[in-house]
Amino acid sequence: MAIFGNEDPFTGISYNSKKWPNIRSPYLMNGSAGLVFILFKYYCLTDNVNWDLLDRYIDSLDLPFTYNYGMNNGTAGILLVIKTILRSRKKIPKRLYTKLKHLNDYYNNHLFSSFINSKKHSGWPSDGQAFISDDIGAGTFGILSAITLEMNKGVHHDYYFIL
Repeated sequence: MAIFGNEDPFTGISYNSKKWPNIRSPYLMNGSAGLVFILFKYYCLTDNVNWDLLDRYIDSLDLPFTYNYGMNNGTAGILLVIKTILRSRKKIPKRLYTKLKHLNDYYNNHLFSSFINSKKHSGWPSDGQAFISDDIGAGTFGILSAITLEMNKGVHHDYYFIL
């Protein structure tokens, strides 16, 4: 984080800051969504939330589009992080809550509008948009997990699909 600590606004974590200093990843597995997720979970454990810092990093999740749809490196992973924060029992400052609700709606709409339903396939394209996949990391199962998180009657499970 020392590399990006003074960046204002924070635009995400670079895949390789030496090779590609201006290419950033917003995703769960190797980007700023992963940073936000771990930071929020740390705050939940310590009960000492720095909402200003979290808000700064959440700004990097507000993107005009994402290339992939899956959980690891796509929209579903970003959505999982947003939903995890919204569903927590922490009292979220109103401005941040409004931002998170906007992002939640935006990414839900993005996923629903990207669904493919044809005679041959139903689901979302995997990473790289090459084919419809049903795996949890890059495919339909992970995306459905993120979308249906709200349908669990308010029961909150931490990263519920990891054993």
